[in-house]
This record gives sequence, structure tokens and C-alpha cells, in this order.
Amino acid sequence: MAVTTTPADIIFAARNTSIKNRAALATDATELLQKVIRALRGLYAVAARVNPTFFAEQATVAFASGWPRPQTAESVYRLERNANTTGGSGASGSEVVVVPFDDRGAELGTGAVYAFGQVYRSAGNAKDPTGGELVLFCARRPTDPADLNATLDSQWQEDFNELLIVELALYLAGKDARGDDIARLLADRLSWLNLYIGFLQHETANLRRRYGHQTVVNVNTLLPLLAPTGG
Repeated sequence: MAVTTTPADIIFAARNTSIKNRAALATDATELLQKVIRALRGLYAVAARVNPTFFAEQATVAFASGWPRPQTAESVYRLERNANTTGGSGASGSEVVVVPFDDRGAELGTGAVYAFGQVYRSAGNAKDPTGGELVLFCARRPTDPADLNATLDSQWQEDFNELLIVELALYLAGKDARGDDIARLLADRLSWLNLYIGFLQHETANLRRRYGHQTVVNVNTLLPLLAPTGG
């Protein structure tokens, strides 16, 4: 279903959480728009830790003294060869593993690269790729809305708009030093964040794997993720 929510919608709802949220507290088109953008980025960063395949993209990256890390990637969790990859050995679609920069011989049996300076570079062994393109699988950052009336990122789940609303309401209450409102809103944030993380953990429950558990999903970070971060 297409996303229809705009930053203006979130700001309107956040202001209506308290009659004390007067217009003079913050400007919508600059200050609060940027707050919506930062809050959405934060929620996508949470998803990258819990379920990195949910807000995801696949990027084909050309060699340029290595393979640059996509700027839209929050987390890169798999690299593959494709038909244009040169050097080394391996079929299109075969995994290219990432090894430490100070142990580039860690995976001699398969193609490998190491990450350095936001670029993936050939590890320099016989089976490692040396040019062409690699396909990167990434947990992505959201596309920022251009203005108050532009829609939020196309993959955003509008069932969790309340998380964005609460985050803005916390910001407004913090500017006004309203401790009672802050306490109430922190409780609301915790409740909604529990629901959001739970959804990310169980959104596809019938996954079958040949080789044990899915290692890219971090299901043991619930408490750290729920630690208050301030408004």
C-alpha cells in the first residue's frame, strides 16, 4: 500500500499531544521537518539491527579503485559476484565474503574483499575479485522528504507513525522543560518501540534455511535498543 503520510501530518499530530505545544516553540518547515527526518532515520537504523532485510535494497556497484560503499546503505550484509565481475573465480550470484583488513588471507577458499575507508577492496588472493561489478545487499536509509508536504519513505510502515509523533512531541516538551509530559511520552515511546521491534522480529515467520539460524538478524538487542535516547 502506498505511503501517504507527510511530515506535515506528523507535526500536526505531535503538536496536538498537548495544548502547551504553541507554534512559537519550533518552526515547522525547518526545525520540525529535520526532526521528522532524523527520527525516521533512527527507526531505520533500529531495523538494520533487528531485521536488515526489511527496509532493504540491492545495489550493483562498479569497480573504482575498489567498490564504494553505497551512501544510502545503513548496513551492508552480503556481497555477491555478478556476470560482470572480473578476477578470481566464482559463479554469478556466489558470495564474496568480507575479511578484516589486517587478516586478508582469512578466506582463501572463496572470493574475498576487505573494507577500508568506505570502499571494499580485493583481498589480493587467487580467488578474489579484482574488477567489474559487485552486487551489495543493504539495509537502507530512508529517502528524506523534500518538504513538509512530500510523503515519507516509500517503505515506511504507517502503522508505526505514532513513534514519529511521540518523538516530535518529546522534542517539543523538552524545549519547554515539561517533566510530566516527558515522562508520559517516554512511556508511550517505549510501548510503541516494543511493538515496532516485535513486528520486525516476526514479520516473516515461516523462513526455512539449510544451514542453521539466520545470522544477519540480531534478536538479542531488545533491551539496548529500548534504552531511552532523549527527545
